[in-house]
Amino acid sequence: MKKTILVCIVGLLSLSAYAQKNEFGIVVGGLNGLSYKHYLQPNFVIQTDLAWGVERTIINVPVGPYNVEGPSNLWDFALNPNFLYHKDLKGGLYAFAGGGVSLGMLGFFETTGIAGKFGINGMIGAGIKVSSAPLSISLDFRPGYGLGFDRYDIMHCFDWHLALGLRYCF
Repeated sequence: MKKTILVCIVGLLSLSAYAQKNEFGIVVGGLNGLSYKHYLQPNFVIQTDLAWGVERTIINVPVGPYNVEGPSNLWDFALNPNFLYHKDLKGGLYAFAGGGVSLGMLGFFETTGIAGKFGINGMIGAGIKVSSAPLSISLDFRPGYGLGFDRYDIMHCFDWHLALGLRYCF
């Protein structure tokens, strides 16, 4: 009896994966964290990621609490809401493109200073909705421009990230 109920539940979830309007999961890559996607209409999506990452950068900030010159390790913690155009292709494949903002904090491991962050970013990628399970897998490229700011200075930075998304469709 338990096997029959389990098979029915898995079957219903598999059949309904394409009709669902929400996805929740993780992103890994340049940024790592939680990801939520909501379909406003079949072709328009809001995707929000709460993510963190570490990158190697070259910077010259010889003032304030940073006092960093040359290669440095920068940490980044951000909330990234994005508005995307979503296009279904054949066989469960899909493509998307759009952009959004990045709000958060950043800092350098070599210092104790923490700065606020505001930026804009683009997003382009592709993915697949697995037909045998309520699962979506995507890969995207995210170029961006951001401002780090504190009471001493404003830092400009161009960045980009590759991200692999694994999300449960519900």
